[in-house]
Amino acid sequence: MKKQASKQYSILQRYPEPVLNNTTTNHLGNTPEPIEVFPPEIFFKDIEPNQNYEVTVTVRNISKRVRRLKFTSPKTSKFQIEHDMQGPLAAGLAVKMNVSFETDQDGDFHDVVEI
Repeated sequence: MKKQASKQYSILQRYPEPVLNNTTTNHLGNTPEPIEVFPPEIFFKDIEPNQNYEVTVTVRNISKRVRRLKFTSPKTSKFQIEHDMQGPLAAGLAVKMNVSFETDQDGDFHDVVEI
């Protein structure tokens, strides 16, 4: 019997540094002030058309300073992000970002959210 390949759909954080313990640490701009992103990469597997799939991503300011974060929206309409970022993020605090995916067609889809 032939095994059917599963389809994968993903959204990635742009320019990830090496992954340690399933967490990506990035530096903002030209400063050594890091942020932590978990999970650093999302895959939606075995999807069905016209179903909405969601994953929550945590972005934490692990620097010693207050940081302003800006999230760019995905370029394709298949992926959407929602977050409640109202001003600067204090040291040690995190913001939750919901990433959703929905499609009505088969295919491979890939997108990026920049922070």
